[in-house]
Amino acid sequence: AICVQLARFAASGSTPEPPKMRSNHALTPPPKPHVVFALADDFGWANFGAHRAAGEQGAAEAQTPFLDGLLREGIELRRYYTYKICSPSRSALQSGRLPVHVNTANSAVSIFNESDPVSGYAGVPRNMTCVANKLAAAGYDTHFVGKWDAGMATPRHTPLGRGYSSMYGYYQHANDYWTKGEGEPSLREPQRGFEATGEVDVCLNHFTDLSEANATYFGGVRDAAALSSGCRESTAPDPPCYEEALFKRRSVGLIRAHDAARPLFLFHAFHALHTPLQVPRHYLAAAAAAAAPFRFDDESRWTYSALARYMDDTVAALVGALKERGMWSSTLFAFASDNGGPIYRPGGANNHPLKGGKYSDWEGGVRANAFLAGGALPPAAAGTAYDGLFSVADWYSTFCELAGEDPADLEAQQANEWLRARRLPQLPPVDGVSHWAALSGRSAPPRSEVHLSSQALLVARGRALYKIVTGEQPYSRWTGSVYPNCSAPAAGPGVQQPLFADLRVLGRRLSVSADPHEEAALTWQQDCGAAGCLFDVASDPSEHADLSDALPALRAELASLLADRNRGNFAPRRGVSSLRACAEGVRNGGYYGPFVDVASAYSPSPPATAAQRERDAASLLRVDMSRTRPRHAPSDPPGRGVLASRGGAQRAASKARLPGVLRNAVGGDAQRVVAEARLLPAAAGLARDGDITARTRPGVRVEVDRVRGRRSWRVRAQGPAGQGPAGQAQAPQPADPETVETRLRDSSRLPEFGGVAGREPEVIPHSTAVHGFNMKTVRTHLAVSRGVMCNKLKRTQQRVAHETT
Repeated sequence: AICVQLARFAASGSTPEPPKMRSNHALTPPPKPHVVFALADDFGWANFGAHRAAGEQGAAEAQTPFLDGLLREGIELRRYYTYKICSPSRSALQSGRLPVHVNTANSAVSIFNESDPVSGYAGVPRNMTCVANKLAAAGYDTHFVGKWDAGMATPRHTPLGRGYSSMYGYYQHANDYWTKGEGEPSLREPQRGFEATGEVDVCLNHFTDLSEANATYFGGVRDAAALSSGCRESTAPDPPCYEEALFKRRSVGLIRAHDAARPLFLFHAFHALHTPLQVPRHYLAAAAAAAAPFRFDDESRWTYSALARYMDDTVAALVGALKERGMWSSTLFAFASDNGGPIYRPGGANNHPLKGGKYSDWEGGVRANAFLAGGALPPAAAGTAYDGLFSVADWYSTFCELAGEDPADLEAQQANEWLRARRLPQLPPVDGVSHWAALSGRSAPPRSEVHLSSQALLVARGRALYKIVTGEQPYSRWTGSVYPNCSAPAAGPGVQQPLFADLRVLGRRLSVSADPHEEAALTWQQDCGAAGCLFDVASDPSEHADLSDALPALRAELASLLADRNRGNFAPRRGVSSLRACAEGVRNGGYYGPFVDVASAYSPSPPATAAQRERDAASLLRVDMSRTRPRHAPSDPPGRGVLASRGGAQRAASKARLPGVLRNAVGGDAQRVVAEARLLPAAAGLARDGDITARTRPGVRVEVDRVRGRRSWRVRAQGPAGQGPAGQAQAPQPADPETVETRLRDSSRLPEFGGVAGREPEVIPHSTAVHGFNMKTVRTHLAVSRGVMCNKLKRTQQRVAHETT
C-alpha cells in the first residue's frame, strides 16, 4: 500500500505527506455515500451566476439560481483544471489519468488501428480500468446518462464496458437536441454538417446517435417519441422529444427507483451547453423575462443563457428526487464543467474576466466551474472554498477513497506485459490523487503541479502559481462582461466573433484561410513560441502580465520541466476512420455504436421498412463516390467540387460494379445523383477481410427520369411482385439486376482519410474542395455578419414576444 501511494505521488509530481491521525472534525462521509456527478458541457466561467456581481447585466443573464445556492451550501473548487476540449477531459475523468496520459484529441469515433487492439481507437484505451469499474466492485449501483465521448469502437469502450450497469445517451462530441442525429450536410446547406460536432465523418453524419444499454438490451433507442423532432415547436417547458428532457426523466427515474440501502453512483453528463445551441421556446421567453430590463442583442448569447437556465432546472430536479427518496443526507453531489466556454461563433459562452476559451490553454479554456455539495459534507463545509490544485483526473482517486477501493489499475499493468512483448505503447499508471483528506483540512493539498497539455504546465511555488504556455494558442483575447454582442470587435470582415479553428471533413482539418496571417487573425491566435509565456495566475488570474522578461530563469526552468513531462506523453497510433463503423451502423438499424468485436453484442433490430431499403440503396453510391472523386480547382463553380466529372463518376460506378442503369444515371448527371442521394447510409452488408460488401434488399429498384429537362435518378422500394411502394399495380419491370452490389475498401487501408495520433493531421487548404465543402462556402455560412445576426435576433424576439402574449 505504501508503494502504491508513493507511486501515485511520484506520478503527480508532488511530495508525499507523512501519515496523519484522523481528526475528530475530519470530513468523513457516511460509509460508501451515494455519489451523483453532474457534468456540464462547455460551461463558461462568466455564465455561472456565482461568478457575477449582482446588479450588472451579465448577472441578470447568468441564470443559474439553483446552482448558485447549491454552491453556497458546499465547497467551491477554485482551482479546478481540465483539458481544453471535451473528449480528453472526459477520458481523464473516467480513467484517472491526466489527459496527456490517456487522450488529447477529439478524434472521430470511427477511427481504428487493427495493429494495436488496446489503444488503436478513439477515447480511453481498451484495457484501462475506469472509475465505475472501481465503484461497481465496491458494491455501487452504477448508471450513466447523457454524453459519453470517451470511446465507442468496441463494446468495452462503451459505458457498459466501463463498469456502468446501464447507459442512456450518445457516444460522440454532440448531436442535434431534437433529431438526435449529427447534422447531415447538403449541397445547399453544407454548414449543417458542422453545427453539432464541427465535423463531417466518414459515414457522412447520417446515423442517429442515441443509444441505451442494460442487462437485457444493447443498441439504439427504439422509442419513436424520443427519436421524433415533432415537438420542436412546442412552447411547453419540457417538450417530450427534447434530448435534455429525455436525460432528465431518465436520471430522475433512476433515483426514484433506486434501493436507498445500496450506494448509488449516477453520472449525469449534460449535452448543455455544447452546440448546436437549441432550447425549448419556453426557456427563451423565460430567459428574456428574467434578464429585464436588460435585452439580449445576440442570439447565441440569448440561447446560451436559456440553455444554462434549463440545466439549472435539471440539477434542481435531480436534487429534488434525492431529497424525496431520503438520500440527500448521505449523498456527495459533484458538479463540474468539462472545459471552459467556447468564445467562437456559434459557441455563445463568456469566460470574463479570464483570458481565452475552449481550445486554448489560457485560464478561460482550462480553469472550469466546479463544486461539491450534498449531505455527505458536514455542516462546517458549507460555503467554503478549496484553493488546492484539483485536476479532472483526481475525481477517480477521490471517489475510490470514498468507496474504499485501491485506485491502482492492475488490468493496465497486466496489459502492459502483452504490449511490451509486441513493442506497442505502454498504458500509463493512474495519475489522480485523492483530495478527501485535504478537503477536510487534515492535510495539505496533494497536488503541486498540473500538466495541462503538451503546451502548458502549472506549478505551485509557495503562494505563487506559475503557468507556462507555449506555441500557438487560438482565442487569445479577453471578452467583455457582456459577450458576444452586436458591438463586439470584429475578427475580420463580416466576422463578429472568431471562427471555429477545428472544422474537419473525413478526418482532415479545414484551414479557415489560405493565408496563415489571416487565419491567425480570424481565430484570435497568439504565438508564445517554444520559449513560452509566463504568468502567475494566483496574483494575475486574467493573464495580463507576462513575466517572461522579469523572470527569464524561471521561464527557462519551467520550459525545461514541460519538455521533460512531455517525454512521458501517451501517443499511440490510433488509426484512421473506418467504414466498418458505417456498415455496423446500417446493421444496427441506423445508429452509431461499436463496430469492432461486436459479435452478438447488439440486440436484434426490427425489420427494415421500405423507406429504409430505399436509403440503403441510395447511400451506396454516395459513400463510394465520396471516397473516389478527385479534388477540384478553386475555379470550379459552386458545388462542383462535390463530384467527379461525368467520366470520373462513370469510372467509379463501373469500378464498383453497379448495374448499367445506375451507371448511366451517374454518367448522365453526377451532381444530381448525389443531390438526390441526400447522404444516406451504406446498404446493409457483411465485413470480411477488411472489405465491406453492401447490397440492397430484394425489392429495391432504380428509376431514371428527367427533372426539369435534366436526367436524374431515384431509388424506389418495390412491394410484392407487380406492386409499387403503396401497393398499386404497375407494369412489369425490366430485367435489371435486383441486387446492387459494391465492395468498399475499409478506410483503415486508406491513410489519406485520417491522421495518426501524435502527428499533425493533414490540413486542407482554404480553397480546396473536399466532399463538396469548399472552405469559402463553409466560411460564408459560419462567419455570419453582425447585421444579419442582429436582424435574425430581432425576428426571434418578435416571435417569442408574440408566443408569450
